[in-house]
Amino acid sequence: MKKLISCLALGAVLCGGIACHDRSVGTELPATFIWGKDQHLIDPASGRMNIWGGFELKDGYFLADKNIARFILWRKKGSSARLNIQYALQGSPCAFSVNRKKEGTLHPSLQNTNARFNVKLNEGFNFLEFDKTTNAVLKIASIQTQQSRDAWTARRLQQGETLAFFVDKGAGRIEFRGKGRLKITEVHFQDANPSSRVLARKAGFLSGRTLHAFSFDQTGYLTAAVESGSFDVTGYSFSPRTLERPPTAKAALPKDPDIFIFLMDACQAKHLGTYGYSRPTSPNIDRFAQDAVVFENAYANASFTRSSVATLFTGLYPETHKVRILRNKLPKDLLTLPMYLKDKGYRTSLFTSTGNVSLSTGFARGIDDYLPFIGEWRHGHEKAIPPEFRSWLSRPGPLFSYVHYMEPHLPISPPPPYLDMFTNPGSGASAPRVIEDSQKLGHLKHPLAAGDIKTVVDNYDSAIAYVDGEIGKLLQSLREKGLYENSLIVILSDHGESLYERGYWGHGNIVFEETAHVPLLVKFPAAMNLKGRARTVVELADVFPTVLDMFGQRIALDGKSLLDAVNSTSGDDHLAVCCSFNVAADFGLRWRQWYDIIETDTGRETLYREARPFFLETSEPEESVRTLLKARFLEWLKRFSEIDQQPVRIDFNSLPKNEIENLRSLGYLD
Repeated sequence: MKKLISCLALGAVLCGGIACHDRSVGTELPATFIWGKDQHLIDPASGRMNIWGGFELKDGYFLADKNIARFILWRKKGSSARLNIQYALQGSPCAFSVNRKKEGTLHPSLQNTNARFNVKLNEGFNFLEFDKTTNAVLKIASIQTQQSRDAWTARRLQQGETLAFFVDKGAGRIEFRGKGRLKITEVHFQDANPSSRVLARKAGFLSGRTLHAFSFDQTGYLTAAVESGSFDVTGYSFSPRTLERPPTAKAALPKDPDIFIFLMDACQAKHLGTYGYSRPTSPNIDRFAQDAVVFENAYANASFTRSSVATLFTGLYPETHKVRILRNKLPKDLLTLPMYLKDKGYRTSLFTSTGNVSLSTGFARGIDDYLPFIGEWRHGHEKAIPPEFRSWLSRPGPLFSYVHYMEPHLPISPPPPYLDMFTNPGSGASAPRVIEDSQKLGHLKHPLAAGDIKTVVDNYDSAIAYVDGEIGKLLQSLREKGLYENSLIVILSDHGESLYERGYWGHGNIVFEETAHVPLLVKFPAAMNLKGRARTVVELADVFPTVLDMFGQRIALDGKSLLDAVNSTSGDDHLAVCCSFNVAADFGLRWRQWYDIIETDTGRETLYREARPFFLETSEPEESVRTLLKARFLEWLKRFSEIDQQPVRIDFNSLPKNEIENLRSLGYLD
């Protein structure tokens, strides 16, 4: 795997300009910097260039104004280091972590004191995180590593060093002060192809001021290299280019259309016929696709069911709703899609067969009819859903229903007659054994035999065929009740599934493209006349905003309306981000023909290029793409650093027995 940065180290700044300089250009610095040097010192004299989030400069200190506050320390090479933190703390102790690994505790002290930690620093960016209580007052005077004699002057860009920052579509100016010459390089991306514009800049003789104005019609980044002398960044301003939103077909929308969401857990998009699969796994969904918009590049925002469905219900990323691990539940203060529709007079229902989406985990708020099919997993446990769903359709409308099927989630095998429907007769494979053991396969230290891999894939496909048949029954009920034509119907998955393509099974702890890429098919009400295929990159966070858009409303959510993607005539420049279900949190980034995995605990980065049937790791340097994606990632991540909401934790002892049995049988609990 490629390392996160070869010769550059990654840093970021979240808010404000540099406090110790005259800022004649503006008060806001760009959101992300990529620096070409080691950082040995973080102190208030360097101003806000050090701040990642949750701090403000006050009285010569970094004052933590959020319960979780972070710096980024950037390094050219990974190494062990001794960090010295000079701080004052009033109130409760404060936990200190580096790259999400807890290193120790800062203890209360009213006077400045020192805490020392031996830590491992990554090549690239390093997150230094302070987790305090609400009433605690934390002041950071400085953070420093073992350093050379000249480290105290390392705040300035020295000769031979560079910085780069992400630039979105728009125009701006950046100001430097110092003595010497700068080489400014603008890197513009047109259809993912970079082009460069290089300009020489020399500091003013008396003022030492160097001003560079820039304009970008497409996403890109700007680099500044010091050819002689040294410089500080002293000001920045930027005006994004606003695009006129394309018209939608809301005028033709029937009043209060019925809305149905059918979810297949852990379904890899490429195993459906409408996404190009050769096996007949999905005849009902393939027929449905003819009436729908098929989003070819849809991505989950999390590779774990509860987190992903929380995003589906709220239109918020996991970094906002904080449902990121098994011990989290959906917070009560967030607006959900069922709550919104219930307030508009809809009769709402939730059919669920997983303990991850249940009353106990917070998903039944706004639900009139909660219909759980949750228990220790048994083959075909969901067969009762179609008749119950058909009966529920007799309720007075308008109607909203969310139906969650567990197949094809491993290690489930489908009931007869679907069991082994794709296994060669007489192969001797033991499908139930391989499927049941698949929970443990990810921990094997030796390669799995080709026959066992084939058996798992065969039965995975059989499980898709089973749930396709079940969804076919739901669609048939809608047709027979006369609800199909004028309804909004969404068929999707919460995440994909790795089937040993790269030596891994399952999902959750990994964000490979096959785990993040999901099927998403949306049948709009017939009067809107929207059908076909859309290649624009979209996310599951976009579903709730789409419903809002159809009602002519917009709320500040993380997702955006899918109608924008359907009607878009401009190039696709959207960045989709999927995070994994683990404490360290890996991130998968899909942008145009690229997929990039960033591991925040190790600093490793792996770039993949689009290929069939799966994205392939690129052996080319592609440094311009890597730089852009790293800068965009930090630009994306900084949006959530000011959110101070704490995750809501679940007491497993309070869960109903049937939900505990369900989670245990699915491999989530020991």
